[in-house]
Amino acid sequence: MENNLVSETSLIDLYFGDGIPDDKKSVMFSLVFESTKGTLTSNQVERSLKQIVKKLEGNFGAYIRTSTS
Repeated sequence: MENNLVSETSLIDLYFGDGIPDDKKSVMFSLVFESTKGTLTSNQVERSLKQIVKKLEGNFGAYIRTSTS
């Protein structure tokens, strides 16, 4: 997945078990956002993050867990 504001990604946690359906897993990533053109605004980062989530949803059926998921 290409995103021109993400300079670094790391898998922080991978969880299978209580609270997660048997056919699912919970993953946590760390993302570093950078720009060579100047300081990023919160709106730029938010738009970039939404694009990433949309691609993950479409490509992998991923979704962001909430306390009710």
